Amino acid sequence: ADAGEAGAADLAAASARAGDTPAFATWAVLVFDQPITCPEDSLYIASRFDADIHQNTCRLAFHGRLVRAIDLEKTPDGVRRIKAFKMKQREGTVERFVDERSVIGKGMFKKETDLGLFAGMRVVTDRGEAGAIDGGFGKSGKYKVYFSDGIAPRENGETTRLYLRFKRYVFDKEAKKMVQ
Repeated sequence: ADAGEAGAADLAAASARAGDTPAFATWAVLVFDQPITCPEDSLYIASRFDADIHQNTCRLAFHGRLVRAIDLEKTPDGVRRIKAFKMKQREGTVERFVDERSVIGKGMFKKETDLGLFAGMRVVTDRGEAGAIDGGFGKSGKYKVYFSDGIAPRENGETTRLYLRFKRYVFDKEAKKMVQ
């Protein structure tokens, strides 16, 4: 490994301890059949023992730093403390402009979706204009979006795309909460 990789690993570990997450960090949850001894903040290296030792190939599978150890026998719900999430994105389009600050959007939600869960969430257009979902419009999955700084209609009848980006926590099965 070169000095850049080592520095990045040290920075990632320091950031994890401080509560920050660098943009390049990749996290994994490792579950073993038997308990292992590994202190927090230690370096681990995993090897592929199923690979043929007579082949001229690398047997290293992955490496990293241990951020938090969890004993699932003592605390079965301990994995919920890990705030691992998946980034989600929904995409829709502007159906029509109500005024210079409000639009009606479509295509982002199904008609049976509870739009109350998404009320107040931030939406961005393909031109970078930021707005917030006001609520549903009708019963077909359409929604109202309010842009506090206004939104300009497109010329030549071009379609304006709307993007909703949010986090969905992986290990929190009870709360299907979405966070931006």
